[in-house]
Amino acid sequence: MPPIGKTPTWSYHGSKSTIAKWIIGYMPKNIRTYSEPFAGRANVYFRLVTTSGYTVSQSFLNDKFNADWYKAIFEYKGNWDFIPDIVNQDIFEKWKDSPDSIERTLIEPIVSYHSNRYNMNSAASSDVGSTFYSPNFAANWKKKYILTQDILLKNNPTISALDYLEFLGGLGDLSTTDVVYLDPPYVAWYDEKRTYPNIDHTKLLSIIKTLPCKILISNYYNELYAKNLSNWRLEIKERVSAAKGRQLGHANGRTKVQECLWMNF
Repeated sequence: MPPIGKTPTWSYHGSKSTIAKWIIGYMPKNIRTYSEPFAGRANVYFRLVTTSGYTVSQSFLNDKFNADWYKAIFEYKGNWDFIPDIVNQDIFEKWKDSPDSIERTLIEPIVSYHSNRYNMNSAASSDVGSTFYSPNFAANWKKKYILTQDILLKNNPTISALDYLEFLGGLGDLSTTDVVYLDPPYVAWYDEKRTYPNIDHTKLLSIIKTLPCKILISNYYNELYAKNLSNWRLEIKERVSAAKGRQLGHANGRTKVQECLWMNF
């Protein structure tokens, strides 16, 4: 787990936890409304609202897979003592087979991250492979959750679980003081065990090009985005991806990728 400062990071396949600071560096400092149709676990949002010099008047986080997670954080009143001291196969199976509860929703990022899955229900079973433990394992996860809860309660973003097209269609009157950041599934990368189902990227791009606000959209470099957003600003950051490396079958499980950020301003 990375060091816990004032910004919580929630890692999973496709998350922007390691490049969120780079992404918000291109955003305006004063934002009227900030919206994410594919919020995931909100790494970019958490970085934005905890970084000095940025003001966000109102936020909208949409994610059909994680809305219950946000709501559970808002509602949880306990002392976080359900967080285990380790994660292993038994812990994974215990929580995967447990009834729905706030605690089960909150434990999911911990056990699914260490079992190499996006969520506990994304595979019939999962081979955790080893025991994950570090000094203060439970204490660090607890600290991260308390920090996350404090940020959500302080900023009070509107949470929804809509289809991304429905969410974009309901944004209302937008202007150049509004920001929409999109982190859709990577083009031509669909892995039912680890990430979102894919989407109609062509339709998505046609819609966002009509929005009268500041837009930033992430993806790996691909010809579809390059062609459709040819007149948008493009910034590229190279990083190492373990997930992409495994997908490509690299021996060490890692490969270099180009994270791209297209902007209409």
